[in-house]
Amino acid sequence: MLFEETIEVKQTPKAVFTFATDFSNLCKWDSRIVDAVQVTPGPVRLDTRFEVIMDFAGFEVAFEYTVTEYKPWGRAVLTGASRLATAVDVITVQRTATGTRLTWRALIRLQGRLAYLDPLLRLLLLPRIKGTIEGFGEQLERLADGHPRDRRPGGTGHGSLRVIGTEV
Repeated sequence: MLFEETIEVKQTPKAVFTFATDFSNLCKWDSRIVDAVQVTPGPVRLDTRFEVIMDFAGFEVAFEYTVTEYKPWGRAVLTGASRLATAVDVITVQRTATGTRLTWRALIRLQGRLAYLDPLLRLLLLPRIKGTIEGFGEQLERLADGHPRDRRPGGTGHGSLRVIGTEV
């Protein structure tokens, strides 16, 4: 299933890109994330790896993500794999008149015999995904104000979610 979310925030493209591509920040704004750590030392760049433990339809599933494309302050692709699913997250940022527009595309596919459950995955995940991008925007605002908070459960409607379908 392919999701696309877009939000505009009053931050610089560099700040938005840096925060978004550091998947160890996921716990700060996505309530579905149980834990997220950067495995590769140093700044985020091509081939940086993260371990992300996600509440995946009621089960804790460990994903290993790798940065497979990295164009600073513009576009990054992080590819994840677990025993149940694969994920490809494409993050793009663009400067706007008032800050930055972030677009996050996530393709999630169940593996093997579970692939036939993709339509069910859509029903299970859609309600939980709505609001996560708004939580991202709220977290950026909190960081700018010096008041970060972990595990934002959702937002106040500053973004939009479009479910595109199950194919790329």
